[in-house]
Amino acid sequence: MYSQVHVNYVFYQDEPRPGNLYKQIVVVEKDKYELRIFEGEVLEAEPRFDVDNPDAEVYLHDDLKSALADAEKERAQSLQGGWIQHPAA
Repeated sequence: MYSQVHVNYVFYQDEPRPGNLYKQIVVVEKDKYELRIFEGEVLEAEPRFDVDNPDAEVYLHDDLKSALADAEKERAQSLQGGWIQHPAA
């Protein structure tokens, strides 16, 4: 379904509170499946938005399976890099 969010992993450093850095890994269905990776001081509650962040990464996949596999790989790398996964994600 167009604009459907299939995965939304949310990470934080130190504590999940305003002013701290958040990281999100999102798979959104568009014309292709987009894997979006971005960081910021604000947690994006609606990850369907168009990422307006010059440091954001967007990777295109032809199928959901490969997009989800790539998201899982990025999730594992984030955990190894010291990010803490938000329990609600």
